[in-house]
Amino acid sequence: MPDPPLVRSGPRGRGGAGGGGAARAPAGGGGRGAGGGAAGGRPRRDGRDGSLRVGLLTDGAGPLTAPIVAAFRAARPRVQVGVRTLQPGDGVEPLLDGRVDVALLHGPQPDDRVDLLPLFTEPRVVAVAADSPLADAPSLAPAALVDQRVATRNPAVPASWEGFFTLRDERDGEEPERVGEAAATFDEVLWNIALNDVVLTLPAHVATARPGPWFGVTYVPVPDLAPVVFGLAARRHAASPLVATFLAVAQEVTRRLIELVPGGRLPEEEDA
Repeated sequence: MPDPPLVRSGPRGRGGAGGGGAARAPAGGGGRGAGGGAAGGRPRRDGRDGSLRVGLLTDGAGPLTAPIVAAFRAARPRVQVGVRTLQPGDGVEPLLDGRVDVALLHGPQPDDRVDLLPLFTEPRVVAVAADSPLADAPSLAPAALVDQRVATRNPAVPASWEGFFTLRDERDGEEPERVGEAAATFDEVLWNIALNDVVLTLPAHVATARPGPWFGVTYVPVPDLAPVVFGLAARRHAASPLVATFLAVAQEVTRRLIELVPGGRLPEEEDA
């Protein structure tokens, strides 16, 4: 299976992943976990061919997460695979400190110390309190959201993520009114929306993954917003053969099962 490039995405651009730098091929060599030693493919005494720790930001790649992980297990059955759920406030620290070797997450590019390979894009919805006047709309324009309140910012969340989903660009960089508690987990984000009548744009699949009635929120399509880019991230300069294989598997599964993503499109379709 060929080694795919890791695309270095900038802070801006279509779907928040941004215009890219040059493609970067995963390099063998240093780092912890999959970056070297047994995790890089050297057989171990326990009979396994290394290990790979996969981070999933909230829902990872949404409905494609389980098929991607399963396909990697089928491609490398002797590799020990571990999964760690990441929260928005974790940022990319679990990648940088070696707790995970690769992560399925959304854009925009969160940190220059990681490389991001875009896999697909997905439309956005806005989550509003179920009793909000906005909840009855069949769809909303961005202009209807720019004057709405948002939740208190968690400073641990990468600024590129927070700004993208709270519509910083649509507000022309103006700071919105903020209320409620700073959320540490994604479920807390949804509770904040329901209890404090704040708004937040989210990937469309969240409407299925986190049904609104569970939290007292309603999801309304916002078709005119730039889509969310989902991709696979790894530490810059610390990739490995196993990371390269996981990336290639993720690309193949995404192309084959893109119809599972609500409104999902492949990067080449966005560029066409």
